[in-house]
Amino acid sequence: MTDVKGAVEAAVAYLRAFPNLLELASPRLEETDTDPDTGDWLITISSIDDPNALATALSQSPRRIYRQIRIDKNTGQVVSMKRRTFQDA
Repeated sequence: MTDVKGAVEAAVAYLRAFPNLLELASPRLEETDTDPDTGDWLITISSIDDPNALATALSQSPRRIYRQIRIDKNTGQVVSMKRRTFQDA
C-alpha cells in the first residue's frame, strides 16, 4: 500500500520526467485525495503556466496550471494524468 507521501513523490517524479513537454515552474502541492471507488490516490499539483509571461515580469500573480495525477494505491505507479480547471467562486 502506498501512503500519501509516496503518492506525492511519485506524482512529482512523473511530472519531472518530461522536462521538454511539461513546464514545472514553481510546483506546488494543491490537493491530496482518494478515489472513493478504487482507493487510488488523486494528487493535484500546480505550476506556473509561463514563467516568462508578461504578468510574471510585472510581478502580478501568474496563472497556474493544475494537473491531477492518479497513483495506484497498491503499486505506487502513475495510472493517469489530466489537466484540471477551476472556476472562480
